[in-house]
Amino acid sequence: MRPDADLSLRGLGHLLAEFLQVLDLRDVTLCFNDWCGAQVMIADGLMERVGRLVLVSCEAFDNYPPGLPGRMAALSAKLPGGLAIMARALRFRPLRELPIALGWMSKRGIPRRDRQ
Repeated sequence: MRPDADLSLRGLGHLLAEFLQVLDLRDVTLCFNDWCGAQVMIADGLMERVGRLVLVSCEAFDNYPPGLPGRMAALSAKLPGGLAIMARALRFRPLRELPIALGWMSKRGIPRRDRQ
């Protein structure tokens, strides 16, 4: 992609619509997972080449919330005050970057927002 390419959610929806147009595809079936691109494309009127839309969940059964961080969040929710304690603990970068927290979900870590 060009360095100035719009890779926001809306930009990705427009890229997909442009892809369908350039290939002159019509009446396509698009399968979307939880990235919400379909909703943006519908809102922006970009579905004229789409004949069918399949919305597929990424998580199912006992994998929600997903992965190890999800299991930790579910466990915290079962304990009185657990979510509040978890939220306070995630303020500290070393704890945020643990695999049981958000460490495996981010390539470079999650930047700390300055307090206002």
